[in-house]
This record gives sequence, structure tokens and C-alpha cells, in this order.
Amino acid sequence: MRRIQNILAGFLGFLLCALPLAAVIVEKVAIKVNDEIITLYEISQADMEMRQALQRQGRAIPGDFRQQVNDQLINERLISQLAKKEGIIVTQMEVDDYINNILRRQSMDVEAFKTSLAREGMTYESFYEQIKKQIVMQKLFGKNSLASSINVTEEEVNALYQKLALEEWRIMHMYISLPPGANFTLRNAREETIKKVEAALAQNPWNFANIAAANKADMYRDFDYLLPGPDIPKYLIPAFNKLQWNGQVFNVRVVDEIPGFPGFHSYLLVDKRRAPLAKVRDRVEALARSEKENSAIESWLEQMRKGAAIVYMN
Repeated sequence: MRRIQNILAGFLGFLLCALPLAAVIVEKVAIKVNDEIITLYEISQADMEMRQALQRQGRAIPGDFRQQVNDQLINERLISQLAKKEGIIVTQMEVDDYINNILRRQSMDVEAFKTSLAREGMTYESFYEQIKKQIVMQKLFGKNSLASSINVTEEEVNALYQKLALEEWRIMHMYISLPPGANFTLRNAREETIKKVEAALAQNPWNFANIAAANKADMYRDFDYLLPGPDIPKYLIPAFNKLQWNGQVFNVRVVDEIPGFPGFHSYLLVDKRRAPLAKVRDRVEALARSEKENSAIESWLEQMRKGAAIVYMN
């Protein structure tokens, strides 16, 4: 019997040595939060993800970084526990609507947004789960007295407006169509027209409107002053991404990045100026409210941590 026990013990030891490190530490309890646990593996994963996020943003790792990681995981446990107690449910439609609002504000479609997330080292699925947790937290916080005490004063709006210094842009745009299925004759004629336009703009960009008219552009418009944001036409997005100084021209050929507008697009930045407060008040006030809400949520979470049974295991 003893020989069999020794053989089993040796076999189990071999299995443990053969397992990946993550599989060994996954069961080790690091923190107890009320009646739930946080494992060392969860902390290691969160640590790695948060470090990578800070590095991508070019930010230094703070001295209390590990405690911040622990606090985030503890907060998630406490919110999850409270959500179960309060019967908080978040539907797929709520998450989809939340994400669609983000896409609208950033003038992006889902595929472009997924590409942007990938550049930040995040999958759409993980982002979706984060938004779901965010909505749960907002619903719970909405029931707290701190939520009803948030008010934004006129002085706070004015101070944030001065700090943000939001700009509005005056942009001219012309478009010469170049359909993907165009025959050789049409394509050749359009290419010649595009060359003439590019040469004329290089010589005198301020003659933009006359150049568009002389070359019978399919579309020309002076957009007066616009605010970068969700309300701009989709085909203007490249202009806000590329133009920097007054009189600068940006030309781009589009195949299918702007649905319905394949061909040659040219943009002229006529002027940039500070946006009047009346035009951006809603944005500034919403941002001021968001900042105060985030501060109140931090206080609320701190209160929850103080009132919870949190034990750090050795």
C-alpha cells in the first residue's frame, strides 16, 4: 500500500511540474471579498493588461500600481455582489445602444472601431464586457444619494470651456467621382481632370472654389464652420484627421472607405477658430458633469470597500 501511495504522490508531483505556471497559480486565493475570492492568476492578468494600457498611452507606472490593480478587482466583485442583491440586469439592447452612441460621437462604424480597439490591444468582445460592467455600475450608482447631489454650476462650465479651448473648422470640399466599374475612356478622362485639379491647387489653394467649378467637380461645398464630432458628414472625417494649418490642402483617392463616394476627394482648411461657448455648451456641460460623476463614483466605491469584509491572504 505504501508503495502505491508513493507512486501516486510521484505521479501527482510530475503533473504539477508539467502544468503551465498559470494553471498552478489559478487556484491560489489572493484576496477574499465578503464571500467571494480573487485569485493570484486574476491579479496577474489584470496587472499585465493595465501595464500594457499605460504603456500604449505613454504613461508611467504609478508607485501604488499594484494596489490600484487590487482595488479595481475588488470594486468589480463588490459591484457584482450588489447587482445580484439589487436584481440589476443589463440587456444586450442596452449595451448595443451604449456602444452605438460611442460610435456616433466618434463618427465610426463597427468595423473601424474594432480596428481601433485592436491597435489598443483590446478585442471587441472584451470591450463589450467592460461596457456591460459600466452600465451595471451606473445603474447602481444612480440609486445612491451621491448621484442626486451632482450639479454643475455656470462657473464650472466657464472654467472648463476656457481649459478645453474647443475649435471649429471652416472646410471646403470637392469630389470627382471615379466609379470602380468605369470604362477606360471615362476613367482616363477623370484621371486627367484630377491631375489638372491637383496642379491648380498646388499653385493656388485659395482658388479652391473656382478650381472646382472650372473642372466641373461632381460635388463642391463650403462647410462654413464645423465642430469635429458626430454630426459631420462621414466623408469629411479624413479632413479632420489630416489638416493642420490654414491654406493646407489634403487630397485622397477613395475606393470604398467612404461608401457611395469612390473617387477623388480634396479638402481645404480655410480657417480654425475658437468655438463660441453657445455652440459647445452642451458638450462642455456634459463633460463637466461626467468629471464630477466620476469623482463621486470613486468616493462611492471607496465607501463600499470600507464597509466590506476584505481579507488579503498571505
